[in-house]
Amino acid sequence: MMTTDENVWTKGLTLVTDLIHDVTNTYAVDTNRIYGTGQSQGGMANIAISDKYPDLFAAQFLVACQWNTQEMEALKDKNLWILVSAGDTKADPGMNEAGSRGEKLGTKVATAPLWNSHADFKSMADLVRQIEKQDAAINYTVFQNGNHMYTWTFAYNIPGIRDWLYLQTLDNTPVSFNESGLSQGEKHEIAGEVLSQGLRFYNGKTEEDAAKALAYFKEADKLGHMKAARYIGLLYQEGRGVPKNDKETASWFKKGAEDGDITSQYLLGKCYEDGTGVERDYALALKWYRKSAERGDIIAAPGMTGESLLLEKGLGGERNPPSPASSSRKPQPWAMRPPKRPSPLSDPHFLTHNFTYFFTQSLQNSFILKTYPFIFCSTWKGAYNVQTPVSDPHRHRAAACRALHRKAAHSGC
Repeated sequence: MMTTDENVWTKGLTLVTDLIHDVTNTYAVDTNRIYGTGQSQGGMANIAISDKYPDLFAAQFLVACQWNTQEMEALKDKNLWILVSAGDTKADPGMNEAGSRGEKLGTKVATAPLWNSHADFKSMADLVRQIEKQDAAINYTVFQNGNHMYTWTFAYNIPGIRDWLYLQTLDNTPVSFNESGLSQGEKHEIAGEVLSQGLRFYNGKTEEDAAKALAYFKEADKLGHMKAARYIGLLYQEGRGVPKNDKETASWFKKGAEDGDITSQYLLGKCYEDGTGVERDYALALKWYRKSAERGDIIAAPGMTGESLLLEKGLGGERNPPSPASSSRKPQPWAMRPPKRPSPLSDPHFLTHNFTYFFTQSLQNSFILKTYPFIFCSTWKGAYNVQTPVSDPHRHRAAACRALHRKAAHSGC
């Protein structure tokens, strides 16, 4: 018997562990990438071995199993994906308690509503991504219904969990891939997983986390992920994991922009506007802002904001300098007045861009994209009811917002 429900070390566990060590010492095994997985008693054996040898496994996939929850506290910082069924009378409550103990010790545990084990390939891939986006070391998922043996009937047919497992390393450095022989689809899929790993460390708090994030982003960039260059640029901009370097910042934003990343296009436009890492060039700033704004959705909002602000300042647009003859004349009083501003309601371009400006001007330098949906959703209705004094210089924008709201409501948005 390998293990028992009494959660004790056995001769069988000693035999298996000795075998693993003998194989790794005899053959060319990458000890930075040893993975463990098992179902039921096999999962229990995994936990027991990892408890005793915490530096053995880079990651583990634990299926329909449980162990002494106090002993499992030793795994709180390990890369684990735990999968059980809600109808498993031992594994489900056991792993629930283990997860709760981990959270009390400060470990982030990714969870989700009960999974449908019969979900199609695409839906299952989406479920896996929802867990990965939580950027946790321990992922805990539960199949709806099902019993003990039911779990592993489906568990090992989920490609996303397998891919997650193979991307983990003992020292949390990125896996380096040999691109030869990989199809574009395979490269794209792997690049996405590598980027997700990088984001996990990017959201960390230490310099070590930032350095690991940089390594993952560079690997994702090598595999062709268009967003990777943006995050590399942000690390150089923030001086996290690397010395702050404006030229490197602009260079990586340019690569991301040319690769088609909308956010990189906005950030590159900001570099040209501010002269950060490049020579200040308002025309190029306007070009990249407009490129970023082309899609016209929430991701394009910063680009639309940047374009609006630049044009409002009178920068970046085409100029018609006065001829020498006309510039020598004394200007007439009427020429000193600013031209009459057309009604904002007659210009859809003005509506779109100034609506964006109205709500995002206070965020133009923060660049936290995930805040935009909250701001739009929480203030959209309020924009309709904005009351502005006649003397308010932004009254046209408020009117534009109200008109845009009416238009959106009419279209069913």
